[in-house]
Order: sequence, then C-alpha cells, then structure tokens
Amino acid sequence: MKSFIIFALLAGLGAAAFFTRPSQADFQKFLVTKATNDDHNIFSKGWDEMRAKGFANSCTYNDRYLWVNVQKNGNTLYTGAFGHFFDTGAVADEVKKYSPH
Repeated sequence: MKSFIIFALLAGLGAAAFFTRPSQADFQKFLVTKATNDDHNIFSKGWDEMRAKGFANSCTYNDRYLWVNVQKNGNTLYTGAFGHFFDTGAVADEVKKYSPH
C-alpha cells in the first residue's frame, strides 16, 4: 500500500510539473516584467520592453516535458519549472565563487 501511495504522489508531482511548465510567451512576459520593473518614464519603459522582447526572440527555447531550458549561444540562461523561471546563470556564478578550484 505504501508503494502505491508513493507512486501516486510521484505521478501527481510529474503531472503538476508537466501542466505548469512555462511557455515561450511566459518567458517573454517574465523578461519584459523584469526589464521594466523600475521604469517610471513611458519612453524608457517602451525601450526596455522592446529590448527584452528582442532578447527573448533571440534565445532558444528547449521543452523538456517537465521543465524548459532557455539557451543563448549554447549556454543555459534560465530554467522554467512549475510556472516560474530560475536564473541558472546567476546560480552557476555563485557556485563558482565558492568552489575550491
């Protein structure tokens, strides 16, 4: 019985990851929101929005069924899962800071 419950919970987690993975349009909205967060001037807001959309269109969007990777020039910049995007470039930089090499 325990195995069935574990399997059911695992299947539910997989289904939640599959159905809530963000789309390419969600990535574009995420970047525009991030770029225009502190803009109060309509011209700077429009300029930042245009630059963010251009950057989003230049990235490669790889769907992995349970998560998505956003890459540019072969480097993974963002990973999207459960309706959110995570900046993997910043995480990699932090890990490199504290590595003993």
